[in-house]
Amino acid sequence: MAHYRPVRARCELILYRQMQYSLVGDWQGISLLFPMEKLYERFVASCLRRHLLPDAVSRAPAASEFLCMHEGNRMFRLEPDLLVEHEGRHWVSDTKLKRLDATDRANKSGLSQADLYQPFAYGMKHLGRDGAT
Repeated sequence: MAHYRPVRARCELILYRQMQYSLVGDWQGISLLFPMEKLYERFVASCLRRHLLPDAVSRAPAASEFLCMHEGNRMFRLEPDLLVEHEGRHWVSDTKLKRLDATDRANKSGLSQADLYQPFAYGMKHLGRDGAT
């Protein structure tokens, strides 16, 4: 029964009708909190799979490459949200749940350097140096 330990706290919240935060007043109810970035990633992958060609293969997440090697050990596993293969071609996708502000050019519309390095590294490792495979 030890494999139920990670979800036990969530089950107790639902079964005992507990709230995950404090409220003032007599309000009674059940609340569930979800990590929105994971929910969004899975939603995008699910929608994309429905529109793929029948013989296309998709993997989500696609953790098969590492950023570098050090003393013979692979380091920094790369985990793109979705890898699609069809007729020898590959596509790598990384979903982001971000609110961009196109008017804030001084702060790059809310994008960070890491936001762009991550898909760049995925492309270099999964698609080859030219990104054309």
